[in-house]
Amino acid sequence: MYKYLWPIVTSGLILLAAVILMILPFAMHVNFGATWRTATYTDFWSGIGLIVLTLIMAGSWLWALRLELVRRGIIRIPERVSAQDKPSSGTDSSLSDSHPRNDSEWDDLLRPLAEAVLLDLSEQLNHKESRHREEVEL
Repeated sequence: MYKYLWPIVTSGLILLAAVILMILPFAMHVNFGATWRTATYTDFWSGIGLIVLTLIMAGSWLWALRLELVRRGIIRIPERVSAQDKPSSGTDSSLSDSHPRNDSEWDDLLRPLAEAVLLDLSEQLNHKESRHREEVEL
């Protein structure tokens, strides 16, 4: 994984240098009046070229990192649904079965989550109160 980190960080630094190269002639007031000097043209267009090359480099390294993460099973590529597999008009019965529509079904689905959150919050509160009591006793 580190073999992908360093080129990505390096491309970020090169991108920063390219932006500085583009801005530097204007920050140093090299241009007097409204005309650009040869140095301004060179710095500006060199900066544009570096930005393009750096974005291509960063994109290719990020793509390689993504492929490596997929290969290791850390992330999954979502399966594409073909036109034949898509439901035609949204009246499919399997689609309506997978999405509950009334409040009682939502209550049944969310009750375990709410109870787990309540239990976790009460444990945190008890732990906080016990620490407070220990600090008072000291």
